[in-house]
Amino acid sequence: MERHRLVTSLALAWALIAAIFTVTLALKVLSLKEELEGIRRDLEALQGTVNTASGRVSYVRFCVETRQSVRCFDSTPVYGGEPALLVASAYSDLTVGFRNNTFTIVSATVQPECRKWVLEEVGFNSTTRVVSPLDPVFGGETLILKCDG
Repeated sequence: MERHRLVTSLALAWALIAAIFTVTLALKVLSLKEELEGIRRDLEALQGTVNTASGRVSYVRFCVETRQSVRCFDSTPVYGGEPALLVASAYSDLTVGFRNNTFTIVSATVQPECRKWVLEEVGFNSTTRVVSPLDPVFGGETLILKCDG
């Protein structure tokens, strides 16, 4: 009888520990799910135009024009709102930076001998516009860069 009572007590203790562990784990999973949902909502809210004043996130299509060809990199993430943030293309061929709405080429392996890159045109869909270095860049635009020295 004593042994039966001991086994029963041990089984109940293990069941209680397992129940507490399961509830704790379930609460952690729910907490993580809520946190991930909040992150997803934040990312949706951040999509839009690149604006260095508001720090929005966007995807811009970069095109690099060399003497031989034009190479484009789709869905390159661009982050605004930081003073000297560098952006690398998906293929690591081009590194650019934004500083106070100024577009800067930091390095490019597609034409490494080029010392001066300029932003020649900005296009959206089928229309393009000539820009100055201080023009803001908006999400979804195609940036056409040209080697100028």
